Amino acid sequence: MAAAAIISGIKLLIGTASDEVVQKTWECRMKNRTRFSLAFVALATAVLYAPALANAATTTAQASEAQSPTCWSPTKSWSIPDGEGGYAGQVEWHDYDGSTDKDNFFIQDTFGDGRSVSLRVKNHATGKEYYKHVYSGNGYCMGVGNVPNGDYVYWSACSWDDGEITECRSGTITE
Repeated sequence: MAAAAIISGIKLLIGTASDEVVQKTWECRMKNRTRFSLAFVALATAVLYAPALANAATTTAQASEAQSPTCWSPTKSWSIPDGEGGYAGQVEWHDYDGSTDKDNFFIQDTFGDGRSVSLRVKNHATGKEYYKHVYSGNGYCMGVGNVPNGDYVYWSACSWDDGEITECRSGTITE
């Protein structure tokens, strides 16, 4: 009889312990899933926005027209020579004639060539000058304000190797 009581007690303890263990395990898994989800979101945010934040630090003019430009469907584009017969990147002109008419340039570095590219733009209408230097395959959409019809912007794009300019290309765009 004593053995039966002991066995019943053990079964009762094991059953109770099992329910508690299951509950705590479930809570732990839910906490871990939540932590993993938050860590994943933080990592994804860092990966998506870190290049943009790093590139934003080297812009010469950060006027109101330079905020949130849109660089889709270029009007014109040019390759940036690398000084050895190849290309280190690309420059694009985006002409917008909508109600805001905020014109933009886009500069893109070629990934993996060990070089970087820079773009300098002067808006004749506003007198403002803009500069950007990008590295490691990154790109940057540079708002240059409104270029009124009949006015122009001057641009110069250069490739760099070990801190030295290797070759430049320039042009003028008349709106």
